[in-house]
Amino acid sequence: MPTRIALRTDTLANWNTAIGNSLGTLKKGEVGVALETGAAGTAVIGRLGVVDDQPWSSGAVVMTGFATPANVSGESYAPVIYETQQSIAENPVLSWDASASK
Repeated sequence: MPTRIALRTDTLANWNTAIGNSLGTLKKGEVGVALETGAAGTAVIGRLGVVDDQPWSSGAVVMTGFATPANVSGESYAPVIYETQQSIAENPVLSWDASASK
């Protein structure tokens, strides 16, 4: 059975407000993305829930990036290489090979 990963996106301020109100939590396997926009551009921080009902701020950081107004695509870092397979095995594992950046 394939694993579904939920993705939630909001501003960093809204994540912090929700955490302060005992909300803003991630379920195990859920990804929460915060966007922080300022004069210099937009920072992106993605965190992964490792256990159920974990505050977004204590989730594992799985991605970061920064887009400047001159670089609106946000590709100011080396792109991630995605590898796919023909079928998804039961209980698949998401892995990262830092030496190969994929």
